[in-house]
Amino acid sequence: MSLTGSLRRWSLRHRAVLVVTLLSTAAMSPGLLSEDRHFDEDDWLARGRLFHPWAAGRWRHPLWNSTAAIDHPLLVTHLFGLACGLGRRGEEELPPLRPEPRVGESIYRPAAGEAAWSAVLRARCVVATFGVLLCVGVFVSCRQMCGGVAGACAVGGLLLNPLVRSLSHRATGDVPVQGLILACLAALLIAANCVESGHVGRGGCWLAVAGLLGGLAASARLDGLVAPAALLACAVLLILVVPSEPRQTAAVVLGRRRAPIALGAASGLVLAALVFVLNNPPFATHPVQAARRTYAHRLWTVRVQSRLFDREHLTDARLRATAAVRYLGGQTGTLRSICRSPHAVWLDRAAALGGLVVLLRQAHRRTRPLAVLCWLIAGALWIGIVCSAVPFDWSRYFLGPVIYVTVLEGLSVGWLAGRLALGWPRRGSQGGPGDVCCRT
Repeated sequence: MSLTGSLRRWSLRHRAVLVVTLLSTAAMSPGLLSEDRHFDEDDWLARGRLFHPWAAGRWRHPLWNSTAAIDHPLLVTHLFGLACGLGRRGEEELPPLRPEPRVGESIYRPAAGEAAWSAVLRARCVVATFGVLLCVGVFVSCRQMCGGVAGACAVGGLLLNPLVRSLSHRATGDVPVQGLILACLAALLIAANCVESGHVGRGGCWLAVAGLLGGLAASARLDGLVAPAALLACAVLLILVVPSEPRQTAAVVLGRRRAPIALGAASGLVLAALVFVLNNPPFATHPVQAARRTYAHRLWTVRVQSRLFDREHLTDARLRATAAVRYLGGQTGTLRSICRSPHAVWLDRAAALGGLVVLLRQAHRRTRPLAVLCWLIAGALWIGIVCSAVPFDWSRYFLGPVIYVTVLEGLSVGWLAGRLALGWPRRGSQGGPGDVCCRT
């Protein structure tokens, strides 16, 4: 069968995902060479040296007892090590690991060496791939709630966001973890729509897929734990509100409707834990000790950084709330260089509130309410966990909430574009051609 014949068999939704993937790849590719090097890139690439002991199965190697093994989860650094190992010089392109820090010693002392430019470029290509996954996850999530027009608008806003573009060209774990979180949320919304349409078994399978993606997100960085938490919360919601057919007894509802959801969620959580342990050998051999060391190391890191960056240190809830409100401005809340007008800032935030109104309207009209509720619950967990635990007023720490607000803006713009393009419904009519959000 020819390639043209195969493409004709694809449904419209598959073609739309392919188009979004190609456009996102074309938008993410420029800037990989021109982006300035960041000092964090050498640290992330240095931990790529842990890939070969991990791939060889040497889980009791002395390197796993070092600080580098617990500084961050190791999925992204494994991918960096794999990408750099494909080069001619292999590990020679990677900088050496930093020596163990001493008490009172700055964690930002000069590195022992810089990574080769070819290694940085390969690592940035890996991050740009996760940036494409982020755009695809946003498109699928919006399409599950409000249709493809809103998804296209949300992806467009994401590609125009300066913070997303900048971090997609930086060899760190900021964009990979957000891409995996969005992929997990997209699987959760598909599961919610399957449950709502009566395909409970298929919904349970998608919950297991969401658990796998959530485990990968948690293995990319610690804030990826938002994904398994969202899986647990959404699974509880689906179990409580699963629709039942008339004249079904409680035993039938429990056995045929709720059991597949519970089984899929439990399988997803087990897969998430297994994936996390397999990617982080310190947690496989001594999990409790590794968790304590990680917690103590993060506290020590924040304490050292607070002396170096005292002005950016968020010491209480009031400062965190102020920073969160500023960064939740979406397009105009991330970088001051994009727009200095206060009217544009308020217009931007009004668009985000409009997207929230669109979602609430969807839930009120019972148009895919489970998917909308899952998205709102996941967003509340996402923004709440990140904004309550962030230690410094740095834009990359607020990337997740910025993405969520940008998606809300895309929903608002998509709803308005559908109204303007297809006409306003008449007063008293139930829906109408302008209700693009009701279409798939």
